[in-house]
Parts: sequence; C-alpha cells; structure tokens
Amino acid sequence: MKKTILILCLLGAFAMKAQESYFTLYNVTVKPQDVSTVYQLFDDYFSKNKAEGVSVSLWENHLTDASNNYTYAVVFGGSLDAMGAMFAGGNNPA
Repeated sequence: MKKTILILCLLGAFAMKAQESYFTLYNVTVKPQDVSTVYQLFDDYFSKNKAEGVSVSLWENHLTDASNNYTYAVVFGGSLDAMGAMFAGGNNPA
C-alpha cells in the first residue's frame, strides 16, 4: 500500500511538472470595422511563421473600464524553452 501511494505521488508530481507553461500577452485596440482584417492578418502570418512549441491566440476583451480599455489581447504561450527561443530572435520569424 505504501509503494502504491508513493508511486501515485511521484506520478502526480511528474504530471504537474509536465503541465508547466508560460505566456505573455500584448493588449491592442482594434476599431470594430477592422476586426476581420486584423484577424486575417494574424491568421495568415502566424499560420506560416509560428515559433515551434508556441501557441498564438487572439482574445477579445469583454470587460472594459478606464484601466482595461483595449479590445483584444494577443497571447503567446508555451514552455519556458520555446518562449525563450521565440524572444531570442535569430532565425525565428515570429
């Protein structure tokens, strides 16, 4: 029984470590008439030039006030190594 609990705890610890991810986001303001154009530009560019291991999302901000007055957030997410490689530049087009 002790071995079973130990093995389950170790597997749980490894699973939690495997779930570790990082993200960064950039807030942008897009006029309503330009939303489809901006979406298409993002889709075209990042479908061809996405950094390996990094996901790119465009999220709409539904909660606006004086301090959150942006309309969209561009979110980059991935592992620490993938995010570091994306921001390091080099041959990475993103």
